[in-house]
Formats: sequence, structure tokens, C-alpha cells
Amino acid sequence: MRAREERGQASVELLLVIPVLFFMIVTVVFFGRILYVRIALDAATYDCARSAVESLRYHRGIEQASYAGWNTLSGFYLDVSDAEFWVSYTVGYGRWYRGTEVTCHARFNVRVDDLPFVGALYPDRAIPLHSTTTLQVERYASYWSW
Repeated sequence: MRAREERGQASVELLLVIPVLFFMIVTVVFFGRILYVRIALDAATYDCARSAVESLRYHRGIEQASYAGWNTLSGFYLDVSDAEFWVSYTVGYGRWYRGTEVTCHARFNVRVDDLPFVGALYPDRAIPLHSTTTLQVERYASYWSW
């Protein structure tokens, strides 16, 4: 049988440990979400740049790049309305040409308003992430169109 002064010790210890466990779980979910979106953005910018450099025409390359980036993000089950893609290229020979460097940029706002205490730290209720990938237009691709 327990001594009279030991009653409630387990309850007090539980009350001291629960906030620490709660904080650890929220932290893991927060950084897990950030890491997941970062990996998705890196994959999307790579697919965006890869799709652009496979085309030898400027307008078609830009259009293909945006679609590829959005499709990759939707494949990661992310809301593409929160994403923004833009493509820039170095002007080589005055036009989009073989060997021109194409850079795809993507920005995505990670929503954190559903996490307790984290949403209060970010007034916009979102954390902006940015990713960039640079590739060259295919040097040895044949020039054909449909």
C-alpha cells in the first residue's frame, strides 16, 4: 500500500510530460510538412526545367514547363493554386537555341494555420518556400514539330 504523501504523483508527472509530448508532436508535423513540400518543389522545378529544355521553341517550352510543374505538384497532392512557376533563360544567339540555359523557379506557400501555436507565429498563416533548377536546352535534339 502507498504512503499517503505519494498519492497523485503519477498525475502530476503526467501533467508535466503531456505538454512536452504535445510540443514534440507538433514540431514533427510542422517540419515534416515543410520537408515534404520542399521535396515536391524540387521535383516540380526539375520537371519544369526538363520539360522546357526538351523543346526547341520558346513558346512551347514555356508552356510545357508550367504544365509539367503543376502536374508534378498535383502528383504530390498539393494544391496548385498555392503555387507559382516562372521560367527565365539566358539569351544565347538572341533566341531560344541549343545550349541556352533555362531556369525554372517555383514558389509555394505552405499553410500552417491548422497547427496549434505555429499559426500564431506566422501572421500570413503560410510559409513561402522557393526552389530553382537550371538546365540547358538539348544540344543534340533533332528539330521537328507536329
